[in-house]
Amino acid sequence: MLGKKTSTTATKLNAINVQSSTLGRALSLGWGRGRMSCNLGWYGGFRAIPQTTKTGGKGLGGSKNTTYTYKASVIMMLGEGPIAGVRTVYKDKSVFTNGATSALAQAGLSLATGEVDQAPWGYLVSQFPSEALAYSGIAYVYAANYDLSDSATLSNHSFEVDFAIQLGGGVCDADPRDIAVDYLTSPSHGLPGWSAGLIGDLDNWSDYARATGLLLSPVEESQRRASEFLLEIAQASNTELFWSEGLLKATPLGDAPATGNGVTWTPDLTPCYHLSEDDFLADDGEPPVVLEIVNQTDAYNIVQVEFRDRANQYNAAIATAQDLANIVEFGRRKQDPTNWQSIADAAVAQKATQLLLQRTLYTRERFKFRLPWDFVLLEPTNIVTLTTVSDGLLLDHLPVRIAEIEEDEDGQLVVLANALPMGAASALSSTGQSGAGYQPNADVAPGSVSDPVLFNAPSSLTNGRREIWCAASSTSPNWGGCEVWISVDGTTFSRVGVIEAPARYGELTAALALSADPDNTNTLSVDLAESLGTIAGGTAAEMNAGATLSLVGNELISYQDATLTGPHQYDLSPLRRGLYGTVPASHSSGARFVRLDDAIFKLDYGALSVGATVQVKLPSFNIFGRALESLADVPEFTVELEPATARPDKAGNVRLAQPWTGTTLNVVCDAAERATAYKFRFFLPDETTLVREINSSSPTATYTASLAAQDGVQRAYAIECVATNSAGDAAPSEWLHVTNAAPAAVTAPAIAGGATTAVGSCDVSVDADVAGYVVFYSDTTGFDPSTSGGVVSAGIPSVQIFGLPAGTYYGRIAAYDGWTSNPAHLNLSSEITFTITTGGGSTPSGGGSSGGGYQAQRLREFE
Repeated sequence: MLGKKTSTTATKLNAINVQSSTLGRALSLGWGRGRMSCNLGWYGGFRAIPQTTKTGGKGLGGSKNTTYTYKASVIMMLGEGPIAGVRTVYKDKSVFTNGATSALAQAGLSLATGEVDQAPWGYLVSQFPSEALAYSGIAYVYAANYDLSDSATLSNHSFEVDFAIQLGGGVCDADPRDIAVDYLTSPSHGLPGWSAGLIGDLDNWSDYARATGLLLSPVEESQRRASEFLLEIAQASNTELFWSEGLLKATPLGDAPATGNGVTWTPDLTPCYHLSEDDFLADDGEPPVVLEIVNQTDAYNIVQVEFRDRANQYNAAIATAQDLANIVEFGRRKQDPTNWQSIADAAVAQKATQLLLQRTLYTRERFKFRLPWDFVLLEPTNIVTLTTVSDGLLLDHLPVRIAEIEEDEDGQLVVLANALPMGAASALSSTGQSGAGYQPNADVAPGSVSDPVLFNAPSSLTNGRREIWCAASSTSPNWGGCEVWISVDGTTFSRVGVIEAPARYGELTAALALSADPDNTNTLSVDLAESLGTIAGGTAAEMNAGATLSLVGNELISYQDATLTGPHQYDLSPLRRGLYGTVPASHSSGARFVRLDDAIFKLDYGALSVGATVQVKLPSFNIFGRALESLADVPEFTVELEPATARPDKAGNVRLAQPWTGTTLNVVCDAAERATAYKFRFFLPDETTLVREINSSSPTATYTASLAAQDGVQRAYAIECVATNSAGDAAPSEWLHVTNAAPAAVTAPAIAGGATTAVGSCDVSVDADVAGYVVFYSDTTGFDPSTSGGVVSAGIPSVQIFGLPAGTYYGRIAAYDGWTSNPAHLNLSSEITFTITTGGGSTPSGGGSSGGGYQAQRLREFE
């Protein structure tokens, strides 16, 4: 039947549930390639769409569920444009990357790059003309009828963006010089009052950054001081920025040549001055040069830099550099992480961290001295040498790099300089190590199902219910399962369940010959590649119990051993054949094989649907339960609802319904599973010669004396019962042997002759099953009562014989039962001689002395 139906309907929402839309939020900026969040700038066209699904229940009935999905047209602001493009879309846990289809297209979005003269979105112009803004200079993504969550919420989105300023040539990061110049002088976001005229020659910085690979990708999504930003990109690229002569200048701190990205950079380590005690200004009693040394125990020997790891979806990562020798000597001294969010490459982060360690650990000597106004041309980062002869330092052309220069109230230059240990400002390039690890993509395409196997399940496995079974799998490593949708008209589909585990199925790689059960001769060879199936063998007991049950064609087979012969290929043996009422058969190479286990999807379709053709669709989802295929895009598979009736179980416990007496032999057996009829077969005791078969719709049969007389009456039978249905006969039952003995020979038998009548008599039989008494007679001694003579019977032991001519006669007397009076199956008395002296009279009571005996003159009550 179609089953009981229930219906539920979810609450319908009427507007988008906004997660993030901030008024007055600063436009984000970026250089190189980085990940940006977005801000909902506009939405409209909100729609609630009802989704009705049907699940569970017997037949095609069950529960009906109505929920709502939601759509809206949206604009999500990225930041200031123009940008070069979007490479990756992060949507909640889903990641869409550029491939054959762009990441934006996969996510259902389009991009406005943020050109100053960009046109308004066409959808706004046509549908919401009063709101159709161009958003000049702002990059944004947009979509009409965009999918929202079932709570009408816009998913969390962020984007990997290629910004307008990149190094190029396959390098996505940006030159820090280009970043600084754009940051300061851009007409749209530059610092007020700054112009290119305030920036000195930064080419040396650019050449150093390119040659050493210290390239950056900062993304500014919140406000901060410009000085903080500039200091970060300078330190991350091992460079000092300073203000001198009314210009912003930069000096790389590297002290070794480098080549990379088409540029060779050579450091200028030539001292500007060789300073001696003739140049220093010092008061009486003061040394010309004062040395300040950072205590070794206060110098960090482990430094860390936090950066945004592009290889790990721009998640925060830590690059670490350490000096093992220093750690061994002075112990571990770890610095808190320095936050350089402008770095997005692990190799760049590792190199920058190593340089930071060397500057921190090895530049510990600071010198302070005063110089006259004559040295006013000195600038921070200039290199000078120091020589002293009158103090305890006794410096001899020691190179130092100027860190600060201040003019005191006396017009003297107070200089702070750091020692310049050669090699401490350079580091070998390192590939670094990303913390990416495994990066799940929750919306990875699941891959479609391999062609499934749809079949009407044998009724022996369904307790008589009419069920479709479906075996489905996929060769995609991302396949997590599929939904099951069916239609009886090819147009309207209903969801009836979910498959969450792959079935194991394939085909035979060699023919399997017909064999009786058990089959210890043949081998079942299968290939499960289309489902990526693997199977294992079992014990003999498990095989006999059907634990390895499989469907081959329409035959149910179990196996014991499974021997791997190739990828997903197995030889199975020995076999149990024709299990659960199926018919053993031969199977050709290429025949379907299905391992029957809990992965098989089962649908009870009910009796009313028999004969229909059902269309089935199996849209897949991935291992995260997401990225469900569109129902419109997946193929249809069909199956006819034709019940696969298995042969019934063997009839059992064949027995007599009651003792065999009288005129009936009543036989009964236990009802057999799936049987629609029963064949009761009556054989001679030799179990070979069939006497009669009685067909019955119930597990009982009656064999009557009249039928037995027609068949050639017997007093002993071998009986078997065969349960049957439309699929065929079950194996016969065990034999039932029954016997019904004739009444015992009568005592005191006698026949008294007379003139015209004779009377046969005997003692009353004590046999409970006696139906009467019979006299067989003839005028010939030694006659066979079955084939000659006459027959007279009566219900009492007094039988009259009349109508015979005068003469001498011979008779035999017997008691008979309800089953037969056939002399061949009675206990006859010995011959008794009697005489008729006169004879004559009416027609002979027993057919005459030469009437053909019992076979020709059976009494009517025994016919």
